[in-house]
Amino acid sequence: MIVVFYFIVTGNESKIEELCGKLPEYEELLFKHLISPPMVTDNDKMTLGLKDLAIVTSTSLNHMGEAIRSCDTFQQNPQLKNVTFLMYLHDDIPSEVRILYAKLCPVAKIFSLNLKKYPEYVEDLSQYRFKSIYQALALQKYKVVLGMDSSVRFVKDANLETIELMEFQGGVVLWINTENGWKIMKKLLHCALKKDCMAPFGATDKCNGSKITAHPNKFSGCHRFDQSAINLILFEEAGYHSDIFQWQYPGLYVERSEKL
Repeated sequence: MIVVFYFIVTGNESKIEELCGKLPEYEELLFKHLISPPMVTDNDKMTLGLKDLAIVTSTSLNHMGEAIRSCDTFQQNPQLKNVTFLMYLHDDIPSEVRILYAKLCPVAKIFSLNLKKYPEYVEDLSQYRFKSIYQALALQKYKVVLGMDSSVRFVKDANLETIELMEFQGGVVLWINTENGWKIMKKLLHCALKKDCMAPFGATDKCNGSKITAHPNKFSGCHRFDQSAINLILFEEAGYHSDIFQWQYPGLYVERSEKL
């Protein structure tokens, strides 16, 4: 399984706002509420490391088993001993399960992800809009954020200081909070909060990977919500050179299961 790092540090003016349009007043207020990050300066870039990193994930009740196993692989990795681990729990998780998770993942800083204050369509988890929200919330507090799905596992002996290039599974996003990096986050949030932007007609998570591999330069007929949104934003920001922002990294893999 190939996991992609969308390495977000640079950006130029984009046409994404032309696609999404201006947010209605209610969504605009929510959007502004998410903007107050600690910026990374040019001098900071030279010294950034694991000490500056926060790993953030989120889970609903049906993915709690995956989240527990993900945390277990995090806790077993000696390189991550001093790295902050953030978990945003959805509202459908009862208190007894929250207590269980806190017991099994004592390293986690646990927060509630309250989607009820957002437009109703944001509460539809199948559209993955929530991922942009919890990653933005984490980026308010930390200069470097690794946002990941609850199905992502850490390889114990992998060198986390080294990353190589490649693409495809977009369950991991590395945010570095430069001025341009945050600008890209704002565009992604804009799209997440705009009803028809992240989930246009025909969007689906049932994508044919073999078709994408066989014809990488042709539209596969697949628009996969947040992953397609961030790919389009970054592809445009990177001057249509995907190798600038898609990185292969062998230190993570994906394992999906709904069992505890």
